[in-house]
Amino acid sequence: MPKTKKIEEKVITPEQPPKPKAIVLISCCNNTGMRNEYSVNAMIHLAWVCGAYGIQIIAGTYDECPISVARNMACEEMLKNPKITHLFFVDSDCVPDPDTILKFLSYDLPVVSAWYLSRRGSGLPVVFKLEESTEHKTIPSIVALHDLFPKWRSYKLDELLTLPKEKNGLTKVDGVGAGCLLIKRETLSHLDQPYFFEDNTKKYGFGEDLFFSLNCKLHDIPIYVDLNKFCKHWTWGLIDMRHVQALLQRSRQEQQQAKTQPNENPPM
Repeated sequence: MPKTKKIEEKVITPEQPPKPKAIVLISCCNNTGMRNEYSVNAMIHLAWVCGAYGIQIIAGTYDECPISVARNMACEEMLKNPKITHLFFVDSDCVPDPDTILKFLSYDLPVVSAWYLSRRGSGLPVVFKLEESTEHKTIPSIVALHDLFPKWRSYKLDELLTLPKEKNGLTKVDGVGAGCLLIKRETLSHLDQPYFFEDNTKKYGFGEDLFFSLNCKLHDIPIYVDLNKFCKHWTWGLIDMRHVQALLQRSRQEQQQAKTQPNENPPM
């Protein structure tokens, strides 16, 4: 009998990422006209890595205020071109790794994001958790009445990093920032318009990224964050992994101090 040919399973390694057939619109959005050498270089590196693996890149900059207008313009730009398969938002103050788009494409998910720390000095990740039911809420009603927007909170750093995750670092969350975000084309067809919207009065405290996350939530579209993909965030300098490690160390010290401090109110 002739020998049966063994089918070898090809293992994808980080050095051999898949070559998905994709055309990606990279959208750099901002509402303050801010630019820095780090984010500009990051966009160049993102495009170079994608090009090396046969992924076509179309780049656009959208400078509008409020930023929801810029994001919606990018969405409309993608939908006008039937060949574009994905929209990748990289904000003008975000510095992702060069292989971020390539990695996200390999997941083939509706929405996937890197994670980064807030530039406001809180030390909190820009990843969010719903704290209120979304029952009976709709996008049109929230656009009309901002106070209907549900309550959210940011994950604490150690809380986020200890979430259950898959081997590739993916975990499902309620909401993410839009500064380093890949959206599949088909995702937008399931959402209500506007895709992005914000409370310009700041009275109810929701931005366009939370609005997009809620839009996904109300239409049962899962949002994933890759905990293995940290994105640097620009403020008066780069917020990078050094800050993450410092914050984690401080958190551990505070927890240790809390354990060793005597109980001020012992039981009677």
